[in-house]
Amino acid sequence: MSDSKLKLSIRGWDNPSYQRFVQADGEVGIALGENSEDTISHHAAVLAYAIRSYGIGDVDQERLRIVDPFEVDIQTFHGSWFDCDKGQLISKGVVTTKAGFSTVDPYFVDIVDYSSRSSNVPNLWHPGGFAYAFCDPPYGLRIERSETQKLYTAITSQLIPDKDVKIYNWHCKKLLEAVPELGSGTEWWGVFAFTIFVPKSGRIFGIVASTTD
Repeated sequence: MSDSKLKLSIRGWDNPSYQRFVQADGEVGIALGENSEDTISHHAAVLAYAIRSYGIGDVDQERLRIVDPFEVDIQTFHGSWFDCDKGQLISKGVVTTKAGFSTVDPYFVDIVDYSSRSSNVPNLWHPGGFAYAFCDPPYGLRIERSETQKLYTAITSQLIPDKDVKIYNWHCKKLLEAVPELGSGTEWWGVFAFTIFVPKSGRIFGIVASTTD
């Protein structure tokens, strides 16, 4: 990415599927920048808006601009909690049914009538991991897993409408210097921050998630 001084039109994302996800206690904040370019200043501005609008904390813009995000592919963005070939969310870990049967890494929609579930939390600062941040917040989502799958499909189809998108991974230790409040996620659940540039529409999505129990 290069630098630019062009102005942006940035706002909260009013997508209906995303709004439904938020109402279900989803822990991922998303902002939308329009008339954007693939530049450091545009990406940083949209991400900063997402961080502030989600109520995480203030942002040191100068420190944010030197975080040095790096590009990741679509599979890395989703992470191990998503099967890209089948388009299905995966519950990484062991799920035990009330009948006593255990399954390792089942698809999210296949988890029914269970008595216990253990989650494999991604390593802190590991690139990607959006699917995990989306579907497995500390206190769960207040919707059925089938709806979680539908919302994930609907939302990611807007974030990644084609293979020409550029996805940048921002979560690293330097990010905490720009936004210390993100440190709550380092306790165990994680810190996630991305920007996605969509060339065909001139949009940038800023995505952030960090919480604990």
